[in-house]
Formats: sequence, structure tokens, C-alpha cells
Amino acid sequence: MHYTTTPSAIRSGRHLRLTAVMSLLILLMAAISAAGCSRGNRMGKIHAMWQVMSIERPGQELQKDFEPRLYYNFDQNVLCLTRSSDDTQSQGRYAANVSGEDPDYILDFPYDTDSYGMSLIRQWGIDENPVSMTVLELDNKKLVMRIGENVITCRRF
Repeated sequence: MHYTTTPSAIRSGRHLRLTAVMSLLILLMAAISAAGCSRGNRMGKIHAMWQVMSIERPGQELQKDFEPRLYYNFDQNVLCLTRSSDDTQSQGRYAANVSGEDPDYILDFPYDTDSYGMSLIRQWGIDENPVSMTVLELDNKKLVMRIGENVITCRRF
């Protein structure tokens, strides 16, 4: 006599269908989770921190050797302007929304629109708000961009 301990659901094939549906649901949930957690790099090669090496304004002498040091930090659709100094009171951070696509972008500083805020942002070669930015040259070590009428040269930091 042959005895079986297999439940009737397995013998009938329902178990196989249930396993297939559960596997499909697990795969679907994993795919949705992976897509939702990705922070894709939307700005391409410019997505980095760049130290300002020079600012060229039309009709003015080339500005170099900045103290405190000035930085452009592009991350997702945000630009953060920072400066570093040993004096914590002279450190600064200014944020802009970035729209557009390589090589042409628009920078909009929503919180620094008064004359005082604009006077601070001018240190980075930004003389108006919002302002257009065009990437003129970009590789892994160097960024040259035109912001308004000014040309800013940076090195990757």
C-alpha cells in the first residue's frame, strides 16, 4: 500500500499557481522599490563640487586667487554656492534651483533676491537672478561656464 503525505492542494496544481503568483508579486515589489530608491544623476558630468579658479567679467581685470575659497556644488537639480574660511562667520551657502539641459541651464536663487543677497552672490560671478548658465567646456578636471556675461573657470574639487 502506498501512503502519501502530500496535501491535496499540491497534488491538484494549485500550489504551483500560488507559488508563481507569489514569485511574480515579489519581483514586482522589488522592481518598484529599486526604481523608487534610485537617485539618478540628472546633471551628467557637471554633477560634482567645483572650486572657482577665475572669474572673467567683460571690461574688468581677471579675478583669481579667491580667499575665502569659492565653490559651485551641483547635485540633482540644485546648485549650492559655498565659500570656506577659518572664520565660521564668513562661511556662506546659497542655493539655486537648476532647470534646463546640458549645456544650457537656468539658475534661480529664490531666497537671495534682495540687494544684500545679490551682493553676496556676486562673489561667484553671478550678477543677476534668475540667470542663464551655459557650459562651455567640461571634463573630469575642469569646468568653464558662462553665467550671464561672465566666464567662470573651475577645477573639480
